[in-house]
Amino acid sequence: MKSLSPALQAHLDEGTTTLAWCWRITRADGVTFGFTDHDRTLS
Repeated sequence: MKSLSPALQAHLDEGTTTLAWCWRITRADGVTFGFTDHDRTLS
């Protein structure tokens, strides 16, 4: 499990923020893919 700083954890506990993990994969040919575990479009 990821360890969060107390300040970040307090901010997330307020309920108005969502935490999403994002990954960017770049293949050897330069093509880049993005992935997230969030269920909505990230902006």
